[in-house]
Amino acid sequence: MIGPNNGCLKGSELLSRKRAIALFVPYLAFLLYMTLVYHTGHRVPEEARLRLIPFRTIRYFWIQGGFTLIFNNVGNVVVFAPLGFLLPWLRGLDRRTTVVHAALAGGGLSLFIETFQYRLETRVADIDDVLLNLVGSVLGLIVYGAWSRLRRAPNEERPADKATP
Repeated sequence: MIGPNNGCLKGSELLSRKRAIALFVPYLAFLLYMTLVYHTGHRVPEEARLRLIPFRTIRYFWIQGGFTLIFNNVGNVVVFAPLGFLLPWLRGLDRRTTVVHAALAGGGLSLFIETFQYRLETRVADIDDVLLNLVGSVLGLIVYGAWSRLRRAPNEERPADKATP
């Protein structure tokens, strides 16, 4: 979709998009390395490589608590938060980015990763990872929204603040 300026980015918007891409590329490389390349070295039997029952793994790690809870449940949320935070810049600041956009981006990327993990003999594809990653990308967008509101000058007029005659 072309924005209101017919696809031509202003200088500051172009710079912002370039910065977002400069941050996104190493983030994506790290994410793909951690989820597809890095592994513990053990093989997972094919019948154990696919977990499709929602909330089973989340509940298991919740009960376990401690490091396993933080590493799996919290880690899956935190690792996708940068995606939601960078999404408004990646889409273009002249376009509105919604929770639906963040959920689709996070869920889609996570589903892509989980599909490849299923094909690997050293990984497990888990629907709970997709759910947690989706939540992480949405939380990242929420943090971006709060951050962008705090960055505005106090005297800057917001659209909702304008008085209508």
